[in-house]
Amino acid sequence: MERDYIEREKDGNRGRKTRQARQPAAQRIPQRTPRQTPSQLPQRTPRQTPSQPPHQTPRQTSHQPPGETLLRFAALLSAAALLLILLFLAAGALPAVRRIGFGDFLLGKVWDPEHGVYGIFPMLIGSILVTAGAALIAGSVGTLTAVYIAAFCPKALYRAVKILMSILAGIPSVIYGMFGLAVLVPQIRALTGGSGKGILTASILLGWMILPTVVNTAEPALRAVPTHFYEVSRALGATHEDSVFRVLLPEAASGIRTGIVLGIGRAVGEATAVMMVCGNQPILPKSVLSGTRTLTANIMMELGYASGLHRDVLIAAAAVLLVFVLLLNLAPGLIRNRIFGEKPRRVRKNH
Repeated sequence: MERDYIEREKDGNRGRKTRQARQPAAQRIPQRTPRQTPSQLPQRTPRQTPSQPPHQTPRQTSHQPPGETLLRFAALLSAAALLLILLFLAAGALPAVRRIGFGDFLLGKVWDPEHGVYGIFPMLIGSILVTAGAALIAGSVGTLTAVYIAAFCPKALYRAVKILMSILAGIPSVIYGMFGLAVLVPQIRALTGGSGKGILTASILLGWMILPTVVNTAEPALRAVPTHFYEVSRALGATHEDSVFRVLLPEAASGIRTGIVLGIGRAVGEATAVMMVCGNQPILPKSVLSGTRTLTANIMMELGYASGLHRDVLIAAAAVLLVFVLLLNLAPGLIRNRIFGEKPRRVRKNH
């Protein structure tokens, strides 16, 4: 039976092939060709523009990110502002210094605009003494306050202390001056027997004013010290106080110095509060209780009615003040590089 089934299948296949051969070509069903895959399709050649001939490759141009351009513009703008200030001061100061003489102007001990005598040496010494006293007070108290906030302050009290520092930083100068005139001057007068207005009073008041600047800079510097310094110190048997003052504090010295320099910069430029408590006497001080006059107070008091040579001399005094502040800002970096051998770190660009 299997043999008969195979023979019938063969006969059926022969019959189908014979019938398909006899059909006309129009009635034949076309054979489907297999669909070509995308990889087998012919690839289109890109159209070449006239600006790109076939024998040249497009030139690759380096594009600067917009953020870098913005940063460069901001840096140039800051430099331009400083340059304009320097040009203004130089244009007003050089004629006055040439007319008076640099030695008589900087080292002269008499300030008498009515008789044409312009010596700023007493006011320069007064500015240095008041600023040094304020830096001594704010540097010591501010550093200890920053150490307390960073290492000893309870969490419940931390927020209150930070708010207090922010309030102190936001109080206007005239309010500090009124407080010094109404509170500090009578207390100093009662303790020393003098007038109460002088270098000591101005230094205490100015130290309070720059205290938030020192604290708000020194406290993050202490927190930026890696924790393993403290952990290794404690593992070696040191107490919490020894680890803070002998390990964390020296490591944060650079940030603390920066805070003190920033505070000194504000102290040098303060005029309103100092003018109310320093005594305003353009003479060489004999002690910390003597009255004095700072350069900023002198400029503020006399610039409103000054004219001619008197006005140019005041601009020259402002130029001396600016040079003094610039030297203060450059001094920590120069000392760090020359004495400690530290070099500024440069951020590397990832290409």
